[in-house]
Amino acid sequence: MTNKPLSEELFQYIWDNIRDIIFTLDGEGFITSISREFETITGWSREKWIGKHFLDLVHPEDSEIVKEGFSATIRGEIPPPYSARVPTKNGSLVILESKATPQISQGKIIGYLGIARDVTERIEMEKKLKASEEQYRTAINSIGDPIHVINQEHEIILTNHAFYPWLRRLKLNPVIIGKKVTEAFPFLPKQVEIEYQSVFKRGDLLVTEEQTEIKGLIYYTETKKIPIFDKDQKEVIQVLTIFCDITERKIMEEELQESEEKFRSIFENAPIGMLLTNLNYQFSKVNAVFCNMLGYSEQELTQLTFPEITHPEHAKRDVKFTEQLIKGKNSIYQTEKRYLKKNSDFFFGSNYSNVTKKRERRTKLLSCDDRRYLGSKRKRRRT
Repeated sequence: MTNKPLSEELFQYIWDNIRDIIFTLDGEGFITSISREFETITGWSREKWIGKHFLDLVHPEDSEIVKEGFSATIRGEIPPPYSARVPTKNGSLVILESKATPQISQGKIIGYLGIARDVTERIEMEKKLKASEEQYRTAINSIGDPIHVINQEHEIILTNHAFYPWLRRLKLNPVIIGKKVTEAFPFLPKQVEIEYQSVFKRGDLLVTEEQTEIKGLIYYTETKKIPIFDKDQKEVIQVLTIFCDITERKIMEEELQESEEKFRSIFENAPIGMLLTNLNYQFSKVNAVFCNMLGYSEQELTQLTFPEITHPEHAKRDVKFTEQLIKGKNSIYQTEKRYLKKNSDFFFGSNYSNVTKKRERRTKLLSCDDRRYLGSKRKRRRT
């Protein structure tokens, strides 16, 4: 053992082995001592810098903040930690974060004791993280649909720009950051919470359609719950939710369905013959009245074309005027003609035709009113 006091031995051990740089300055800012870690971090020898002013080690753009910290310390204050860039021997820069305290002797401030830590890697990671977060925010803000992100406690931690106009339109409280989903939106069914639990547990994308009543109004949404994994891709740490308001589409679908049901009812129950053909004049749908007029079953008629049940004297004219309908030259075609029945008889009928579009495929719609010829029935000519 040496004769040095234990506290001095301990200080010397820390001075030589700590992973931070310990240094002292006199009252003018000149370096009086510096620990061994300085050589490890900067590549400079300690002897080269002992006796030189500390500002000579600081990047010029950072000198002001360092001078402020030094001045505050010499005044007897303990400034908050500050960072500055320091050039290394190989020409690169390291970022040192310094903490300081005044050196006092006999009640007077005689210098500055500082501890500096290399935070270069941390600062670079923070910059990359900030850039990544900005890129992430820019990406979700560029999406026009409302978005929010929740953590594992189901608390809302982030929203995009489109979210708040959506809340205002629904007349909902816009203060939702930090709230649980069920607290921010108490009208949601229990199933929504179960779905979030499933996404966190299974890590699968979940797409659902929901009907929600908000203040007496019904809204429909398509919701995509997208898992966000940790860096190891093992655990779901957040869920990003995209809301697509499909209320208008749903209303249109319901109206379309209602309209189609009305058409079906009229078509099937009309007192006159009604039928649909494709552009090749083949029957796609016929009602019972038309089947009775011709004596065919519905299945038999759907194997035939319109010209095949039209008297030859009228068939060419029918095709000609129907082509004009398809080309848009006329909106309707109305005529009286002879129809050929399954038993080779014929009858006169009044025909009304137009063309409709359904999913961009044109379909010919015809109606037929049986106007029976009062004279003798003639046999169908065989050719």
